[in-house]
Amino acid sequence: VVLEAVRQDGLALQFASADLRGDREVVLEAVRQDRWALTHAATALKRDPELQPARAEPNAIAGPGARAPVIDTAAPRALPGGGWEVAVARLSGETAELRLAAGATVGDLAREASRCLAGGALVHMAFPTGPVRPLDDSAPLGSPAPAAG
Repeated sequence: VVLEAVRQDGLALQFASADLRGDREVVLEAVRQDRWALTHAATALKRDPELQPARAEPNAIAGPGARAPVIDTAAPRALPGGGWEVAVARLSGETAELRLAAGATVGDLAREASRCLAGGALVHMAFPTGPVRPLDDSAPLGSPAPAAG
């Protein structure tokens, strides 16, 4: 219930329990909706790089339970000159071959997939190893698969 509340109004975080104000996923959802929500986060999270508005606001990976299209993602393929090529598809059948720079992150892939297949909206990313969570945004694209769960 709190997760949905902060998705609608990030400042609702101020009314959440101390435990929830200390939950990174809840705080991320709140900050995405309203940058000032970070002022209501637990002190330990206020300096978390992933929760800073400049990082949280462009995060295109939908959180658990969010209404968003699912993007099925093939394993990234390294390109000979550097960078990555990744095949992505919506469950509706729309597909795209995306090319990303050598230092690309999971979040870069999500933003590009969102732009190409979801009109810039949040998306659920499904890697061959499982779902990707919003806090996986800064994981390097070529690293072992982001930790699901």
